This record gives sequence, C-alpha cells and structure tokens, in this order.
Amino acid sequence: MIGKRWASAIQDVTTKPKADCDTNHELLVATLKIKLKIKKTTVKPIRYDVKDIGEDFTIETRNRFKTLLMDIEEKEPNEITNAAKNIINETAAKHLKKRSSKKQPWISEDTLIKIKERKEAKAKFGIHAPVYRIIAKEVKQRCKRDKKNYLIGKCREIEAHMKENRSTEMYEEIKNITKTFQPRLGVIKDEKGNILTESKQIVDRWNRYCEEMYSSDSTADQQEKLEETREDEEIHLLPLRSEIEWAIGSLKDGKKPRL
Repeated sequence: MIGKRWASAIQDVTTKPKADCDTNHELLVATLKIKLKIKKTTVKPIRYDVKDIGEDFTIETRNRFKTLLMDIEEKEPNEITNAAKNIINETAAKHLKKRSSKKQPWISEDTLIKIKERKEAKAKFGIHAPVYRIIAKEVKQRCKRDKKNYLIGKCREIEAHMKENRSTEMYEEIKNITKTFQPRLGVIKDEKGNILTESKQIVDRWNRYCEEMYSSDSTADQQEKLEETREDEEIHLLPLRSEIEWAIGSLKDGKKPRL
C-alpha cells in the first residue's frame, strides 16, 4: 500500500471497519511523520557594485521614495515593503553595475570581458570546438600580459618607496607580491635533535617523553633544581629598604647597629 521509501515514516495505523465507504475494503487511517524538503532556488540573486554610487541613483531613489511617502498611511505594511523593494531594485538595475566575482588584482577589464566570452563559447559550442580553443588561447595570453604589467608596476612602486626612504611601504609591497603558502609542519625530534619521520619512531618518542615527564626520578631532579634555584635567589637577593628600617627599629635602646 505504501512505498519502501515512506515505510519508516509511518507512526501509527488504524482501521475503521464501521466507515460507510461503499467498498469491499476497510478504511485505513495512518499517521505519518515526514520532513519537508527545503526548496532550493535556482536563480541566484543579483548583486550590484555599491562602491561607486553615482548621483543619478541617489536622486532617482530619493524622488521615488518621496512619492511613496505621500500616501503611506493609506497602504498596508506589506504593500509598502514591496514598493520600497521594487524602487531599489529597479533603480539599481538602471544605474548600477553588477558586482563581479572575486578576481585577481592584476586581471584587466578587457581580459574579464574575454573570459566571459570564453564562458559563453564553452556553454554554446563545448570545449572541443575550434572557437572555444581560440578564445581560451587568447585568454591565457592576456592573463600573462596583465600579470607581467602588474608586476612591473609594483616594482616601480617599490623603487619609489626605496628612494623616498619609506621602508614600511616598500617591504609591504614586497611581501604582497612574493608571499606564498607556507604549510605549518609539526616536526617531532628525538633527544639528540634529529627529526623523526617514521610513525613508529614518533610514537616511541612520545612514549619516552611521557615516561620521563611522569617518572619519580625526573620529578625529584626537577624538585632539586627548583630548590637550588630558590636558594640561589635567596642568597643573592638584596634586602629591601623597608626590611632594613624594620631591623633598625626593632633594636633595643642603647644598642649600636652593626653591619
């Protein structure tokens, strides 16, 4: 009566033999526990570049909002919200550029246009088509050219910083163009300082380290060293001025203080 996919969702089943359904079968009522699937939106939201908002966008948005506020008391809250949303979206689509995805700082706008053409050619003709290969080759050449020009410009900036004795800016620029990914290495060394690479050697080293740390002999040696350190500190520790004043003040009357 029910597919295997939904068999685990059945919580309770009850038959109703007295139900008048004009059929040879008995009425069956089941309680199911199902989880609704989240609807995935296939259309991506449009994102605009809001870094450089011109006066045209500001003026048109202000004027349209003034018109909306004139009869705001006669409208419902949802109607006002939708109207404000439409004003912003329509004005942005008219005056603002769409925000592109994150790109390398050395890629020029002409190369980005060519990359977009390559994407369209791939979707239309496929990666094996001659048209796509020609555009892809041109994109690679443009990227190499842009990166070369970018590095030349950065080197000129570094030279200018060096001539003007601005060492902080100079080293910052050098760091930006030369930094590479440096993975963190958790190196384990033995008692002699040799780097261990085998897993068995690393495990044995950890075992010896834990045994030495919690052994009684090691604890006793550390306690002796600590006591020796305290004794040395007490020997070489100079008395405070308040201690000297207290010692002199505690002498009996008529006694001469001695060193």
